[in-house]
Amino acid sequence: MNALRRFSAAFGLAAVMASTPAAVHAAENDSGPTAGEPSVSILSSCGDSRKVTLGYWPSYSGEAYWKVTCSGGKTTIRGWHKDLKADGDCVQVYGSVGSQSFYTPKACPKGERESWTRTLSGTSNIKVYARLV
Repeated sequence: MNALRRFSAAFGLAAVMASTPAAVHAAENDSGPTAGEPSVSILSSCGDSRKVTLGYWPSYSGEAYWKVTCSGGKTTIRGWHKDLKADGDCVQVYGSVGSQSFYTPKACPKGERESWTRTLSGTSNIKVYARLV
């Protein structure tokens, strides 16, 4: 009986997550520089592209998009991020390729959008984060 309840609870959570709009809800992520701030962390690989939404439905605080390409032993991450809400938070994307890191300018106030391109040496251990700061 307990196993059935655990399965039902897990399946229900998966169904709720799958039924949300094509967005990634911010999670409490302790791997960024400021523990506890809403952020989305995504391990990436060459050829990946992602669009994420930060905040809580139905009134999201920000969104970000990036595409990862690799050529000649280098990784290029190209994208944008935008502040969607006048809540005092800004949106920022940052990440790393191997041991090299990058940070983008913050987008705020509401309506501001930052476009950016970062090229770093290497093509493995690619991590990209979007956060509210």
